[in-house]
Amino acid sequence: MSIDVTYRLACEDDLSAMRLIQSTALHDLIVTRGGTDPSVMPITDEPSSEMRHLLQTDPKLAWVASEDGRPIGFSVGFVRNELWFLADLFEPKQKTLRI
Repeated sequence: MSIDVTYRLACEDDLSAMRLIQSTALHDLIVTRGGTDPSVMPITDEPSSEMRHLLQTDPKLAWVASEDGRPIGFSVGFVRNELWFLADLFEPKQKTLRI
């Protein structure tokens, strides 16, 4: 299977898609695999203030992976003094694509 994934810096317009990917991945981990009540981890596209903050303070460390123009994953990071942090999340069904 051939996929065409593109990568670009994230922008403010991506925050809803990033939140949807994040909440879907956490829902998969906590509810689907962990057996927790679904009300504990709702799926939402409401942008988080934390993600907005990271995008504003470290914009060159926020990236979106897209397939056919649709975001399927993202990574965010931040640097504070000598501390680096990097996290990435992808739609659960995309994990096998080696993105």
